[in-house]
Amino acid sequence: MSIDQTTNSSSSSKRPVIIVGAGPVGLMAALVLVEAGVPVVIYERNLRPTTEWRAAALHARSLEMLARHNLAEKLIHAGNPFTGFTFIKNGRSQPGLTIDMIRSEFPFTLGCGQDTTERILNEQLAAHSVHVQWGWEYVSHDSIDDGISVHLKRVDTDETIVREAAYLVGCDGAHSKVRKAIGSQFIGKRIDYRIAVCDMEIDEDWLSTASFIQHREGMLGAIRAHPGNQYRLFTTWGADAPELTKETLVETIKRRVHPHKLHEPRVLSCSAFTVNERRASRYMSDDGRVFICGDAAHVHSPAGGQGMNTGMQDAENLAWKMAMVYHGFSRPELLASYETERTVIADDVLKLSGSLLSLLTSPMKQMIVGWLLPLIKRMPLFITRTQSETTSQLCIAYPIAKHCSSFADSPAWSRATASWLPFGWFADRTCAPGTRAVDCQVVDAARRACTRMRTFYAANNSAFKGILFIDYGKTEPCKDATTNGDDGAGMRRLSADVIEQIDATLEAFRAYKLPVMPAFVVHGVSMDSAETVEVPACASGIIGQLHNRFADVPVFVDMNQGQRYDHRTMADIYQCSRVKQRQQHAVYIIRPDAYVAMRMLLSEAATTVRVHLDTICLKQSAV
Repeated sequence: MSIDQTTNSSSSSKRPVIIVGAGPVGLMAALVLVEAGVPVVIYERNLRPTTEWRAAALHARSLEMLARHNLAEKLIHAGNPFTGFTFIKNGRSQPGLTIDMIRSEFPFTLGCGQDTTERILNEQLAAHSVHVQWGWEYVSHDSIDDGISVHLKRVDTDETIVREAAYLVGCDGAHSKVRKAIGSQFIGKRIDYRIAVCDMEIDEDWLSTASFIQHREGMLGAIRAHPGNQYRLFTTWGADAPELTKETLVETIKRRVHPHKLHEPRVLSCSAFTVNERRASRYMSDDGRVFICGDAAHVHSPAGGQGMNTGMQDAENLAWKMAMVYHGFSRPELLASYETERTVIADDVLKLSGSLLSLLTSPMKQMIVGWLLPLIKRMPLFITRTQSETTSQLCIAYPIAKHCSSFADSPAWSRATASWLPFGWFADRTCAPGTRAVDCQVVDAARRACTRMRTFYAANNSAFKGILFIDYGKTEPCKDATTNGDDGAGMRRLSADVIEQIDATLEAFRAYKLPVMPAFVVHGVSMDSAETVEVPACASGIIGQLHNRFADVPVFVDMNQGQRYDHRTMADIYQCSRVKQRQQHAVYIIRPDAYVAMRMLLSEAATTVRVHLDTICLKQSAV
């Protein structure tokens, strides 16, 4: 669903957003913007798309994001899912920890070459008539009324042009000219460590989809980037190593995989780089018109495959906020939350990737891990799962701060935290404000079909969503179960007070220029399997009442989410049980990027929504 651009009253809306850089980060930013009805123009200094496989791993959180834009299935079809690395030492293979029990629709990492990721993103953009302008390099920019003018140079002819834009987004890599232009310092350090990377065709049965090979000379990692025998390899390349060529690289790899053999490997490309750990001191210009994303904002080691995934989520975080400001739905202050939120995440990623690099390159640490791996595999699931979900970027938690998009928790949940588990430090913060809104399976009550909540979200990725959790156990019996005035068949129904609270909440949702999209989730009825889509008869009264009274609001029925979610329901995952003692239904507000903005009791929702969203969203009556 595209946003009607005529709703925007700002003169800058007549100008596009210019994106510098056509890697996965720039393309993701463009896709989110164009699907929100914002015109974009993408400039890339290279003359053609990359043919190198480069960043070859997509984590679960990135796949969830791409699924909301109908891209995950295409990428999975083109890639190679894997649930963990195989560790190989002295020719012996040992499976490492697996991530198949992470709480996601995508319980794996997807091995997929960056060239494929870019191709699929470009195809989606082409469907919106957006095409990359190849061979144009950013030079500088100037401020103008309600926007900026961007100076660009043709790399093969030195032709120069000037283009006006509402905003400029620099996705132009670690040596970003846009970052330098806004006066942002690239703070951090260079690590005295070189890594060689290559794209190679290897046809060997002993090599799994993802392998990590330990050798006294140095480590070697391999990820299948394309179906078949095409791998992205990375290996240490010390100061005493020979000059990097295809021949010296093959000889080094053959030594490090011994006693396994490599028969006629074919090197397609190779290069080496020195590891840096740096983060930009600022992500936006003083005038709030220029931003940086991805490697332009942060660089670190490739350990853990965090870089491209972090950058693409930078892009989504910025783009949905930019779209709201562009269309006049939100105040410009919302854009400042991009830097506030994403710099915290970048710092966490720098620590994680640095720790993983130290682990993978230290012979002593590798030996200790080898000894402890059997014990680690026997550790409780909640411990190993936490580490796996962290690496898969499912544990991101945005700060609660002024003008941010997530707000302080309701006391109804805060008071219950300590009592939910015997040890407070093990308390599960799933779906708390600032954290990921877990996508769950539900039954569409109208269609009697199983679906996912992301399908509802995708109806308008640009809008906030309001999920009203209606607890079957907190309803009242019908006075006449056979002659219910609203539906004619219900056993239980919502009280007049609850209906009044829903009316007030929906009115609050409609008060904004971009209304909050509502949906009901009825929980507390028995729906044990995704294979069963027949809604229990006991819930028909409530469902009919909701359909009749709120005909334009979809009604979903909660269900058991299966073993990967510990057989919990959506309401359990969203911790609605923490308000049982209050005898109240719950309301969650979900951000456009599928993070929780706030949660509250239904009885307080009409007031709380206004108090919080008024700080970032403009109302219908606002000029």
